[in-house]
Amino acid sequence: MHFPSILYLLEQQQAEVAIIPSDTHHYRHRALIDAIDERTAFVNISHVLFKSSYIHDIATIAAKAKAVGAISIIDGYQAVGVIPVDVEKLAVDVYIAVV
Repeated sequence: MHFPSILYLLEQQQAEVAIIPSDTHHYRHRALIDAIDERTAFVNISHVLFKSSYIHDIATIAAKAKAVGAISIIDGYQAVGVIPVDVEKLAVDVYIAVV
């Protein structure tokens, strides 16, 4: 459910990329949280899914990433200006958006 161009960039990295499958247009939140472990270097996810408008629980995802020493990189393009975004409250490492 990630925006396709992000996946193209990730495929170019010299690292293992784990993609968590989705069912229909909603992401499986628990599967994502469970996949974040001590091998995870970073978690890159969209705050709002472009196909379904599903809003991820970014604070929980960022907290799990931080707990295992991973960096959270959040794509906020579909979120900023549409929903309230408080990056300090979300406690993310990187939040990318166009305002």
